[in-house]
Amino acid sequence: MALLAVQHTVDDVGIWRQIYDSLEEVQRDWGVIDASVHQLANAPDVVLVIRHFATVAQAHGFLTSREVQAAMKQAGVRGVSRVEIYV
Repeated sequence: MALLAVQHTVDDVGIWRQIYDSLEEVQRDWGVIDASVHQLANAPDVVLVIRHFATVAQAHGFLTSREVQAAMKQAGVRGVSRVEIYV
């Protein structure tokens, strides 16, 4: 099992969430088993997304896929996201 944790700073959480929700099929295709979204208590423009995969390769493939990279740009992700994969 692999856990992918990604922390983003976003321009508008509402717009970001709409685009995140539109990736449901992409997540399923890359093998996302479970996912959750959280906002930083004192900075609501910072979101943490946790996804579970069967393998590290699936997590890495999902993260680097064209669809996900394009969606992050469209969703108003600012700066460099913090990305960690745990096993």
